[in-house]
Amino acid sequence: LIRAVRQDELIDAIPIVLLTAKSDQESKLMGTELGADAFLGKPFNDAELLSVVRNLLALKSREREVVALNHELTEKVLKRYLPPDLVDQIILGEVDFDQEPESINGTILFSDLVGFTDLSGKLRATKLSRVLNEYLTEMVQVIYRHGGTIDKYMGDCIMAFWNAPLDCPNHAEMAVKTSIECAEETDRIKKEFKEKGLPDINIGSGVNTGTCIVGNMGSEMRLDYSVIGDAVNLAARLEAQTRNYKDENGKVTPTLYSSYTKEQLVDIKSIEVDKIKVKGKEELITIFKPEENSHDVIKASGDNATNISKGEKNETT
Repeated sequence: LIRAVRQDELIDAIPIVLLTAKSDQESKLMGTELGADAFLGKPFNDAELLSVVRNLLALKSREREVVALNHELTEKVLKRYLPPDLVDQIILGEVDFDQEPESINGTILFSDLVGFTDLSGKLRATKLSRVLNEYLTEMVQVIYRHGGTIDKYMGDCIMAFWNAPLDCPNHAEMAVKTSIECAEETDRIKKEFKEKGLPDINIGSGVNTGTCIVGNMGSEMRLDYSVIGDAVNLAARLEAQTRNYKDENGKVTPTLYSSYTKEQLVDIKSIEVDKIKVKGKEELITIFKPEENSHDVIKASGDNATNISKGEKNETT
């Protein structure tokens, strides 16, 4: 009977008190191993039984409070900072966050809201924060769907990375797909903004793949699970470059990625956009955009603007 109760999820938390004529230690041990919470030998005292039951009910009540608190901590706190699937694996002990920072080959994405300055100048603080939170929520859902880890928010900019703490063999592919989908979501959101009389917005994302250091970083009082390294810096610089390449309507190129990322793409066709010089790099960096975003782009270089037409320098990964 005890086994049956403990195996039924609907009643397994009910306290069980064994009332038996057997009062030897072996019988008590057997009863507790089966799942009994308390053991009283006959003849038993009514007051003692009442006290045991009252204490057990109080204990079970505290256990339910702990379970509810853990659930709230998991659902309302941890899953706001980490992908839900990752949180579940941490709880199951499948992922260790106490390990030392390590070197990995990963892909980093920086995604920034183009037009945010104009937006912030026309909205009150409360409405601005609400609009920004709604926008970031949509972007984060896209990142999580593709297995990314949010590193940090920097105003309207999101930094995310792939291949840590969970292995992601196709991390470059997932990061670029995320960038493409974020651009699609932004196009949908901007239509809603227009209907509400809000300023126009666009998105610019830079993606790069390379060796980086990932792990818990910070002080004893506060740690961030973050990624650092030259590969991260290049991703940030590519995000800034999206403003320099626009289509015939003046819209920024929503996704730019390096040749290091392009080399690892399997299902995404790439178009070479330019070769650029970036700070900290001696060699020129070849940058690409996905064919999914293959509108004509114009490099913003003053009077000598260069038109890079759709299909020119087209390469298939």
